Amino acid sequence: MHQNSSYQSFSLDSSAPSLWRFTFNHPPINLIDSVMIGELGELFRDVESRNDLGVIVFDSADPDYFLAHYDITDGNRSKVKSLPAGPTGFHPWLDVLVRLSRLPAVTISAIRGRARGACSEFAIATDIRLASRERADEIEAGTVFVNGVLLDGAELPFGGIKRSGFGRELGRYGMDEFVNKKLIRRVR
Repeated sequence: MHQNSSYQSFSLDSSAPSLWRFTFNHPPINLIDSVMIGELGELFRDVESRNDLGVIVFDSADPDYFLAHYDITDGNRSKVKSLPAGPTGFHPWLDVLVRLSRLPAVTISAIRGRARGACSEFAIATDIRLASRERADEIEAGTVFVNGVLLDGAELPFGGIKRSGFGRELGRYGMDEFVNKKLIRRVR
């Protein structure tokens, strides 16, 4: 297994030339900070220059956090501002997300732990998102599909989590009926 040890926030297994595995390992909770953003920018620069890489899998060494939130401390903000501009011209974190969504390889987020805030932005930027079947009931979403997409029926609840369902369907009546219900459907 070829491990690149020059990264602080993740490890890279590139032992198979067409399949790379990035394992986030940035204790204590895989916080998205200037170090991680800078290293992802470097990594994507390498990936963008290759044409032999077919699949990239992102996972986490932390069973509780795929990635945590974005570090909003003043110290991190100044460090992020000092990062070199990426090719998109956006804020460094947005640059990482846009570049991730355009990488020449198929990208997969293999999620076992929490994926909220900036982490969910990262997961959405990948081509495929896979979550642990054992932890599906921990997902904070109104509707969750396991091994099936858009399997719905009129009898099933539909709506958001927390206040996200307000006003979407049937106004106040829809809110009373749909908000904070959860659907977990497993297809065998």
